Amino acid sequence: MTPLMLKGLTTFWLVTAETSREQPMTMLSLSSTAPRNEIGTENPDESDGVADKYQVTFLFKAEGKGVLAQGTPTKLVKTLMDDNGEYLQSEKASIVADDSVKAEPYTGYEIDEWTSEEFDGLSWTSNPLTTAALSVTGGKTYTFTATFKSLDFNVVLPLLEKTKKGHKMAAAISYP
Repeated sequence: MTPLMLKGLTTFWLVTAETSREQPMTMLSLSSTAPRNEIGTENPDESDGVADKYQVTFLFKAEGKGVLAQGTPTKLVKTLMDDNGEYLQSEKASIVADDSVKAEPYTGYEIDEWTSEEFDGLSWTSNPLTTAALSVTGGKTYTFTATFKSLDFNVVLPLLEKTKKGHKMAAAISYP
């Protein structure tokens, strides 16, 4: 029994046949090893007909004193292709303003930066998040996290001096 490998559009078929002198072609079996296809660009949780090894997943989250803004996706899938429309397993991908990835700080805070451990300490301060072309590998997931910092502000408290006719301001202090 010698297996024969046939390649379809996106599926590899393994064809095996058993023969004997008495009964030629007694058994023919077909089995496929289709590439995984569980994600998609329109709906990241549904298949779109493109093998996952040609797509990259970006996840977004907010940490600390803020949240992802309303309408911001928590998951974004991009298909990796060259200029001729051929699928690639490694390529560059960007997050652009049209992807609508934005963080919203709580009152008294502002966005500090977006970070991703997968990109060796790079950070981005734009909000909405936009990146230059990043080198990515299909089938992998990259997580971006928004962090926030406290707004700098001064509190001025007047010091009152008590007099016989009432109070008058003697000085003011500032914090911090």
